Amino acid sequence: MKLTSIDLFRYRLQLARPVTSDASLTHREGLVIRMTDEAEHTGLGEIAPLPGFSPESLAECEQQAVKWRWGALSQEVPLHLEELSGAFEQWLGQHNLAPSVRCGIEMATLSLLASSRGCSIGRLLTDSPSEGVEVNALLAGNASSMLKQAKEAVSQGYRTVKLKIGRNGLAEAVELIERVRDTVGPDVKLRLDANGTFEVHTALQLLEKVSRLGIEYMEEPVSGISNLSQLLRSQPDASVAIDESLLSTTPTMLRELPALTAVILKPTLLGIERSMAFARAAVAMGATPVVTSMFESGLGLASLAQLASVVTPRKTAVGLDTRRWLAEDILIGDIYTHPGEIRLDQLAGKDCEPKMDRLQKVECDTYP
Repeated sequence: MKLTSIDLFRYRLQLARPVTSDASLTHREGLVIRMTDEAEHTGLGEIAPLPGFSPESLAECEQQAVKWRWGALSQEVPLHLEELSGAFEQWLGQHNLAPSVRCGIEMATLSLLASSRGCSIGRLLTDSPSEGVEVNALLAGNASSMLKQAKEAVSQGYRTVKLKIGRNGLAEAVELIERVRDTVGPDVKLRLDANGTFEVHTALQLLEKVSRLGIEYMEEPVSGISNLSQLLRSQPDASVAIDESLLSTTPTMLRELPALTAVILKPTLLGIERSMAFARAAVAMGATPVVTSMFESGLGLASLAQLASVVTPRKTAVGLDTRRWLAEDILIGDIYTHPGEIRLDQLAGKDCEPKMDRLQKVECDTYP
């Protein structure tokens, strides 16, 4: 298979609500990469660095993608990329691509390979992907807003909710968690996300105070491998997930945290092949890999759902409920056809194609 054309497009989408603490961020911007082979099969990927979280800027991503395109055109696509076992690293590693660029290229390539074989990305990666993936409802904002969101989520059929608590002190956080648990009832799974804001002693106090509330796990209660390791040594039965700290570690280093409950995978920050390496390491140590988004468009979310159907166990909710943060989308269809679930059998055909009138083609004919 040869890449006969590689096109890049910009998008800019109005936000329905803030996605970071930066109130000046009013739009979500990114790139769509489209690959075509000699048989006119196409594959789509999304490059969407998130300001405040991704170290690379969108301008840097565009420059990298255009430069990579020049070397990739008319070249043979390497074999065995779908195994996600190092072939992408051999192909792309020499280019020193930013994680979001790497993710977009990997996504588009897997999409192209799936198209050429007449199957989904999930079916390309495994013989038995899940038919659908559950998603957790993400609760964010002030306390009254989160309680309202929790009530709405349960009424819509969500079976898992995730509560952002990073901005709260200990007493305030405990009170909020108790009120959310009362609102959603005992049967809905409750996750906490602290974004690494607590000190070890405070996180230990918090975990102890809410242990009776049936918390599935707390994401990144403290920041960094050493702090997570200290916390888990002090309270080895705590339900803890690693998130942002993955950026400064390796799959092998996860062995230092054998008591982890879950490993949160954000391909936009890690790349897809590296996410798969962390997923395999998580499974080997008894932790659950959970695919999570970074407020990508519906196009990126659809691809991440395909990855989640392979990586995350059935009936475990994933963090792909972020489309609601966008006031508009580039995808023709709607990936949320069932509340609290993404049905993979509906992520196909024209509904999963982008609205071309919402995309601005990037001039790639001049070498950067």
